[in-house]
Amino acid sequence: MQAEVSAVTADAPVERAVRRMHTDGVRRVPVVDADGRLVGLFAVDDAIQLLASELAGVAEAVRAQFPADLAPEHALPAH
Repeated sequence: MQAEVSAVTADAPVERAVRRMHTDGVRRVPVVDADGRLVGLFAVDDAIQLLASELAGVAEAVRAQFPADLAPEHALPAH
């Protein structure tokens, strides 16, 4: 257990919160306002949800750019 709790500010980029979790070896990091008051928690699950949303957007952009290449008849066979 850590003796000191490290936090991120509410305006910090998500990457900073993820880096803090990695550095501290924790799954949640407190989020504080400019006065240091707790305003929430950012958890690994939140990061995964954001990443999944971003990846879905990337996949949609690829589909829009190359629709014929991604048609079912061009899919790789399942093993």
